[in-house]
Amino acid sequence: MTFLLFGILRFFYHFKQYSFSEIGKAGCVLFICLFSIKISAQKVVVSKEINVKNNYAYDIFPDINRNIIFYHDRGQEHLLEIYDENLTFQHSSEINFPDKNVDIISVEKADSILNVFFHWKEPPFFHLAKMSIDQNGKQLDSISIVFSLESVIPPKFRHVTSDDGSKLAIFWVENKFFNYMVLSNKNQCEIIEAGKIENKNFNFKTDFMGIILTNQGNIFLLGQKARSWNNLSEESFMLLAIENQEYNLQYLRAKNYLISQLKMKYDEKNKKLCFAGLLSKNVEDAAVGYFTYSLTGKETDIELFVNEQLFSLEFIGEVYGKKTTKIKKINDIFLENMILREDGGSLLVLEIKKEFLRRAGSGGITRFGDVYNGRGYIDYYNEDIIVLALHADGSEFWKKILYKKQFSQDDNAMYSSCFLFLTPTRLKFVYNDEIKSNNTVSEYVIDPLGNVERKSVLNTQYQNLKLRFKDAIQTSGNTMIVPSEYINKVNLVRIEYPN
Repeated sequence: MTFLLFGILRFFYHFKQYSFSEIGKAGCVLFICLFSIKISAQKVVVSKEINVKNNYAYDIFPDINRNIIFYHDRGQEHLLEIYDENLTFQHSSEINFPDKNVDIISVEKADSILNVFFHWKEPPFFHLAKMSIDQNGKQLDSISIVFSLESVIPPKFRHVTSDDGSKLAIFWVENKFFNYMVLSNKNQCEIIEAGKIENKNFNFKTDFMGIILTNQGNIFLLGQKARSWNNLSEESFMLLAIENQEYNLQYLRAKNYLISQLKMKYDEKNKKLCFAGLLSKNVEDAAVGYFTYSLTGKETDIELFVNEQLFSLEFIGEVYGKKTTKIKKINDIFLENMILREDGGSLLVLEIKKEFLRRAGSGGITRFGDVYNGRGYIDYYNEDIIVLALHADGSEFWKKILYKKQFSQDDNAMYSSCFLFLTPTRLKFVYNDEIKSNNTVSEYVIDPLGNVERKSVLNTQYQNLKLRFKDAIQTSGNTMIVPSEYINKVNLVRIEYPN
C-alpha cells in the first residue's frame, strides 16, 4: 500500500508530460487497484489494554451470547471483563464465591452461559459445586453443590471436556484408585456417571499421560510405565477404556522402533479412537518415521501393533535442504497436532523446535547433575512445519514442508509456532515472521490436494502488538481472536478475513 501511494505521488509530480486522457485512464487504473486492495485486506480490530499484572492466569471466552468475556484469576479475586463483538469494553464484574479460599477446577462455555466448577473446604468435607454466569457476568440462580467428599487430604481435582462441550469429567486419584464423575455441562448440572477403578498394571499417579472424554460420556486413559535400564515397557503405551463403570486394558506397541511421541483423539463421526505418533531408535526428539492407528473397540487382542512408516531419504534431504545418504532421521521434531478428516483420514502437523541454554559472558555451559550454575539465557528456535496428509488406511496422500524460522529469547516461545485456522476448503497456518513488535504476520494456505500458497496477512508496525498465535481462538469460518501480550498488558485482537 505504501509503495502504491508513493507511485501515485510520483505520477502526479510528472503529470505534465501526459495528456489529460492518459491521466484519466491511469487514474481509473489506480482507483481500481486501491479498491481491490481494500476489499481483499483483512479487517483488524484491537481492544483496549487489559492489565494482567496481578493475575495467576487469564482466559478468553468468545461468543457468550455475542459478548466476549475476559476472565482474570487473581487467587482470591476472580474478575470478569465484558466486551461486545466489536471488542468495545462494556463493564466488569466480580464472581462472588461462598468462601474466599475456593479453588477453580474449570470454567466452561455452555451455549450462551459460562459454568464455573469449583471446590472449597468445609471440615470435614470438600464441596464440589457449580455456578452459572450469563453474558453480562451476572450469576444465574444459586450455587449448586454437585458432590461432597469427606477427606483429610485435599483432593487434586482435574478435568477433561468432551469435544462438543456437552459433558465434563472431573477426576482425582486417591491411594491406588482412579475416581471420576461425568457431569452434564448445562445450566442444570447432573451426574451422568461416577465410578472408582483400581488396576494393578496401571499406576494412576505415575503412569498417567492423558485422558479423553467422548461426546457419549466414555473415558479413555493413556499411560506409560516409567523407564528403567531393565524395563522394556517404554516400547508400549497403555490404554484403559472406561464405559459404564467397567474397563478394559490394552497395550499399543511398535515392533521395530520406539514410540517416542503420541497423540490421541476420538473420531466422533466414525466412532473410533485414533492414535498418531513418531518413531525413533533411541533418541526421543529425533524421528525416523511415524504411524497412525485406529481402534474401533471391537479389538480383542491385548497387544495392538502399529503400522510403521519410515521417512524416505529423499524427504529427509528435502527437510534439510540437501541430498543425503547418511542422515536417516529428522532431529528436534515434535508432533504438534492431529486433525481428523470426515472420511476417516487424518493430517499430522509436525514442527522442528530447538532450545539452547547458555551462560551469560561465556561461550559454553557448565553443568552438574541437572543444575546450571550462573545466570543463563534460553534461546528458542521454532522452525519448519511438516504436514502429512494420510488416507484412512494410514497410507500417504501428500506431504508438505512449510518453511519458517522463528527465534526468540527467554520468552518460553510464547510468540512462536503458528495457529491452525480451519475453513471448509482450506487450511491456514498463521504465524509471526519474526518475534518482535514491528513484525509481518504471514500464512501458508493449503487446499485439499496439498497445493500451498504463502501470503502476508498484516503488519504490526507502529501498533505495539506482540501476537500469541499459539493461543488464538477461531470464532467463525473467517474470524479469529488473538491475544497480544507485552509487559503485563494484554490486547484482544480480532482478525477477520474477507468473505
